[in-house]
Amino acid sequence: MFRLSTKTLRFKISLSLIAFIFFTCWILSFIFVVNDLNRISEDIQREGEFFAETISSVIPNLLVNRNYQVIDDILENVKKKPLFNYILVTDPEGGIIAQTDLPVKGEYQGLRKVSKIILYKGDVIGKVEIGLRVEIFFQRMGKALLEAFAFSLFFMFMGILLSITISKKITAPVERLSQRATAFTGTGLPDEGLEESIQGDEVEVMERSFNRMIDGLRKKEEQIKEKNRELLNLAGGISHELNNIINIIIGFSRALQREVEIESEHHRDLETIIREAKKAKAVIENLMSFARLPEMQYTYFDIAGCLDVCIADIESQIRVQGINVRRDYEDGLPLMRGDEKQLRESFFNIILNSVQAMPGGGELTLECKRHNNILEIKISDTGEGIPDDIKESIFEPLFTTKRGVCGVGLGLPISKKIIERHNGAISFSSKRGEGTTFYISIPID
Repeated sequence: MFRLSTKTLRFKISLSLIAFIFFTCWILSFIFVVNDLNRISEDIQREGEFFAETISSVIPNLLVNRNYQVIDDILENVKKKPLFNYILVTDPEGGIIAQTDLPVKGEYQGLRKVSKIILYKGDVIGKVEIGLRVEIFFQRMGKALLEAFAFSLFFMFMGILLSITISKKITAPVERLSQRATAFTGTGLPDEGLEESIQGDEVEVMERSFNRMIDGLRKKEEQIKEKNRELLNLAGGISHELNNIINIIIGFSRALQREVEIESEHHRDLETIIREAKKAKAVIENLMSFARLPEMQYTYFDIAGCLDVCIADIESQIRVQGINVRRDYEDGLPLMRGDEKQLRESFFNIILNSVQAMPGGGELTLECKRHNNILEIKISDTGEGIPDDIKESIFEPLFTTKRGVCGVGLGLPISKKIIERHNGAISFSSKRGEGTTFYISIPID
């Protein structure tokens, strides 16, 4: 099991998320405090301006009538509000008409002040000045800072919990995969360097573990290839020996045939032996052809001409079965680079299957077109179609629904292998009773 340490992926993700949340909370708190300080300053300013406006609208008649005592009473009542430090009413020349207790000179210079002109019938008869208490601003500012701190503390705490939860959700599958990758040492793969491979976070562990597995699989692949080469050599030797035996059987059978009468039962028995021996010989030759195709002999050739040669090779059977051949070749097809002989064998196998699927006649269609740098070939018939239950097996070696020498079951597998050797692909579609179409795509160069 992985322990939560500074090297684990979960710790790194949690730390990153927590740092991000702390930074975000700090930025948001800073913005919140700045906005709150501006709002507090504007509120205090508006409150001072409101009372200055109120006083300037109330006392003009009192000033004209010289009711100074009433003015003093108004100023004292307003000054009882904690926001105000002093209130001063002066005449146009700056002489003091009424006032509350004024601060000392040093304090007076540091106060925030608001003022308002006093008008009477359009004439300026004085001015109201209100000094605002700076400590009120700092008190409200302190409250705003406390709220911001509480906000940050709460969201940081929630962010830590959320970060741990999210990192656990993210890393849990990675941890399990990393553990399985590390434990994947009991399958015959090399376990050299296992102790070093489990050091670091989960991603590093998986990287080293998968690298070890890849190295092991490569070694296994080389071992399998070597065994395949040995098996192919063994199969070649066995095939050679079996061919010799079969040739001897066929030779002696033909010699015996010449010694017996044609109409005799022994002559028919010997014919059966020869026919079955030839069948066995064809199976062995096809197996060897599938297991070890000859080296590619690259040339440039006309793909349409290659298809026409395949049709010519089986033309007599096509004519006997009454099959109509339709060709649809795109004009100006470029020459194709590949092994013409092997591709001709591949196309012939497919065409032969299509012809054999139409014993009572039908239509064989050959299409050849270019799409970008891909040559697309379609071989279609109107035969019986392929039953659904065997569609997945038709490219398997030795699978066949035919009987006789022609039914070895290697034609389509060999065709597929040849096409893939040319970096191509083959697929098909078939509907019972309506026919089958093979789709072949091969890069032009």
